[in-house]
Amino acid sequence: MKEDREYILAYGFAGELLTALAAVTRKNNIGLQLIGDDCLDQLVGDLLLEADAVFVDDRSPARSYELKLEHMLFVNFSQESLMNFLDELKAEGISVPYKAALTEHNRNWLLRDLIEANRKEHLFIKLYHGSKNALNVAVKVYGESKDAPLLEAMDKLQQQIEALEQEGEMPAEQEAELFEKLRLRYNQLAARLNTLLSE
Repeated sequence: MKEDREYILAYGFAGELLTALAAVTRKNNIGLQLIGDDCLDQLVGDLLLEADAVFVDDRSPARSYELKLEHMLFVNFSQESLMNFLDELKAEGISVPYKAALTEHNRNWLLRDLIEANRKEHLFIKLYHGSKNALNVAVKVYGESKDAPLLEAMDKLQQQIEALEQEGEMPAEQEAELFEKLRLRYNQLAARLNTLLSE
């Protein structure tokens, strides 16, 4: 076995989703290590396996999952192999929104904190894309309605998106503040759109 074999630390998997994930990992010779609630308050680095770890084909899920989600941590993956594996998951209809690759930075986090950071990041990205889609719809509606409040809501949301796009890495507090502002602007636009579309 090569020392840097690619493997996944998988939290929250059970039933058909676990069976499907196990089949894809087996097909690609990727190790699969299931972890449960007993690992949430451990450092990610302490959960890593020894280089000579043997992956048994025992796919019984952990006894309990406090967090009602699935999370995958990719260990020893190159960028290319990670993208290829994600494509394979997609081809098999497996969607897991919460995932991360092991980094020098996150190996010193508690697993619980890493999962929460991934959850927040996913919500942020979802809101960002939802906001851009809402703007596209609003442009069409405004073209027909020439509604001034809609135009104002569009401008405010566009400004918030641009402010977000100009930011790089930011502290968690600033990120939370930007998320809240974007959510507010999105809701204002959506409310005006709903009003116009229901008239």
